[in-house]
Amino acid sequence: MKITTIKTTKETKELTQEQIIPEINQIFQDKTAYVLQYTSHSVDIGYIKNNTITLYKDQQFIPSDFTDVRIFNEEMELHILKKKEKIIARLRKDGQGEDTDIFDQKVMLLGETQKILNEEWTEFSETRGASLILPLKDAQAQNTFYKARNYIQYTNDGELCFKDARLCGFYNTNEEKIRSDI
Repeated sequence: MKITTIKTTKETKELTQEQIIPEINQIFQDKTAYVLQYTSHSVDIGYIKNNTITLYKDQQFIPSDFTDVRIFNEEMELHILKKKEKIIARLRKDGQGEDTDIFDQKVMLLGETQKILNEEWTEFSETRGASLILPLKDAQAQNTFYKARNYIQYTNDGELCFKDARLCGFYNTNEEKIRSDI
């Protein structure tokens, strides 16, 4: 485990249902990022570009439908979580702010095989039936990872504990970004 120090900021606020789309558009107005959406019936991965969220085929981003959404790229993540009656938004930005210790973790995506669905989308599948569709045309099964960044703090006794985590993107075994535009 390699721990490094970076500068980072974290902002948390409560949103209303109507504020979700404007908040996303304000933060990512001139940026491209991945979108990971959890709903009651699916897990969808897509992207945002020019204030438009694109998911595969008929899937849609509907603020009233998701339970948890993460919009992320290498420099930041907006995590919006619905907890009971509240909608909590946490924005984590790297490259500015306080010095913070981090640990980056690569996690291989599930999928024994991949199938290119069109010029932009790839489906990863397991023989047991699970599948995941990603906006990664050049991704390969057994060679596609997501990077999770863990933010560390220390107790008064010197014990290490994780205080936050975010997603950074999708990479191959050589730690190269699979999509250069995100």
